[in-house]
Amino acid sequence: MNKKPAVLKEFKRVKPDKISSLKMGDLIKYSVDKELRHGGMLHKNMFPKYLVLANYQKKVTWSVQLTEPTLILYVKPKEVLDAERKAMKQMYQEAKLAGC
Repeated sequence: MNKKPAVLKEFKRVKPDKISSLKMGDLIKYSVDKELRHGGMLHKNMFPKYLVLANYQKKVTWSVQLTEPTLILYVKPKEVLDAERKAMKQMYQEAKLAGC
C-alpha cells in the first residue's frame, strides 16, 4: 500500500484528463520517475505539451514536460491558497490587536 507523503497532505492528484483545467496561480508539486519535486506556482499551462512553473521568491521559471510517461501531478488550487492566506492574515491582525 502506497502512503501519501506528508508534504502532499493538502494536495490532490491531478488526473491526466484534468491537466488542461489547471489555472495560473495553482501550486503544483510533481514526481518524475518516483522522485517527488517541490514544484512551484503554475505560470503558464501549455497543455498538452508542457507546464511552466515559477518560484517567485527565487525569480526562476522552468518547464515540466507533460509527455513524460512517469509524470504525476499534484495541485493545491489558487482558491485554497488565497483562503489560507486570508485566514493567516486575519489571525495575525487579531493577535496584533490583542497585544495593544
